[in-house]
Amino acid sequence: MRNIIYLLPNGPKNLSPLFPTINWDDIEEYYIQALDRLDGIIATGTMNKMGSCCKQGQYIRVHFLNYLGTYDGVNFEHYSIIHEMESSSYEKSLRFPLSKTDTGMERFNVRSNETFQLKTNAYSEKDMDWLMELVDSPKAYIEWKGKEGQTDSYIPIIILNAKKEKKKTEERYMYEFTLEAKFSNENIILRN
Repeated sequence: MRNIIYLLPNGPKNLSPLFPTINWDDIEEYYIQALDRLDGIIATGTMNKMGSCCKQGQYIRVHFLNYLGTYDGVNFEHYSIIHEMESSSYEKSLRFPLSKTDTGMERFNVRSNETFQLKTNAYSEKDMDWLMELVDSPKAYIEWKGKEGQTDSYIPIIILNAKKEKKKTEERYMYEFTLEAKFSNENIILRN
């Protein structure tokens, strides 16, 4: 007998239209159940934990392919974004008479990307095995909030190689989980 995984989209965004009176900020955890005609429980979904680290203010949410082949999400309440650029340059000869706007050296092949340094304190030692699935994941996305009438979407990222402390001997129940990632596609620069 083989195990089959069914993906039931049961996140707050999917359930909000079905339950418009529920304030999802007040929910800590929930699960869904399938009932038969006599209200007997046929199946129970996994426990969805909302977490409380990021209800107020800014955060970045990363979705990743887990070991079972489905997607999970992790919120990072602390982050910095570093814009990295590189280019080549060349020097051209100048004509006479020289104009102030003439350039001797110019850049070309300008490339840029952004690296995210993400941190969260919301998880403890018992969550480390699951968070290792995130750092091992071959596919990950940053959740993007739609702007100017665009729908919400996901932007692919590459998780950068690193070593992670999975179990500590001192201060075992205080973990700061960090992750570094960058966009999997560089910025498109039209003027090169």
